[in-house]
Amino acid sequence: MVSKEERQDQAGRALDWVGGKLLTVAPPGWAVMDLKVSFAADVEDFTFATVLGDGSFVPVEMPEEVRAPFVDLRHLLHEPGAGTWFSIRFTMTPPDHYRVDLNFEVDPVWDPPIDPSVLADDLLRWPRTPENTPRWALEAMGIEPPALPDRVDYEEQANQVKRVANQLRQVLPAGWSYAQVQFREIGDHTEVATLVQNTVGVMSRWTPPQAVADRFHELRTMTRRTEHGPWFSAKAELFSDGREKVSTNRTDEPVWGTEPSAESYLVELGLPGAERAPDWLRARSNS
Repeated sequence: MVSKEERQDQAGRALDWVGGKLLTVAPPGWAVMDLKVSFAADVEDFTFATVLGDGSFVPVEMPEEVRAPFVDLRHLLHEPGAGTWFSIRFTMTPPDHYRVDLNFEVDPVWDPPIDPSVLADDLLRWPRTPENTPRWALEAMGIEPPALPDRVDYEEQANQVKRVANQLRQVLPAGWSYAQVQFREIGDHTEVATLVQNTVGVMSRWTPPQAVADRFHELRTMTRRTEHGPWFSAKAELFSDGREKVSTNRTDEPVWGTEPSAESYLVELGLPGAERAPDWLRARSNS
């Protein structure tokens, strides 16, 4: 039986090979080659983009041979009870550096969405224990997920923060170098505002998929009954080199893009942790 260490070593060699193969099609002046791979049962998606040093995109065909190693990687990185990865983001920068973001937990965000039966088939092939089956996967298959806890320990808080960051890394646009995401929520009112910087430093607004707001909402729900009370806005900052920071605001009223309804404030006061509501929230609900 092949050990976990041996399988990881084989996976590393396979990814090295992928990087070498992509370099054979790198055009002059390239700055980033971005490959996102998603799998579910027999359905696969490869999205490949090449960005030049001036920030422009150039059409480059992905080498067909690159597909096979990713099929093998699902087997090599499978863990009993934990399943295998849903998607991989493989990003290269000159001269031959690459970064791999493996996704075992968050929504790969298929476009167009896959049929729920495909996801169900994937989970049959790569079984997961209930605690390792993501909420988004259950919802996609029409299964009601268990209620989220409103208080978790520090380790699980850190795990959910990582899920927020990994969700972003799986869906940020090709060629990004820095992203700042502002999440704001009160009751049933939710806002997400995102700025993305490209390889030449140009900042632009970007609309993330719903999965990003979902991961933030899960984090907020899971930390409502911490000793400091619920938070009302969060800021995530990510860099393409792997650095990331997520901070939360529990005291000040967020600067809303769209003013929440009066009902949203009342809904908030009916949620766990409302006993620690700041004065501005109570004043809003009484106005």
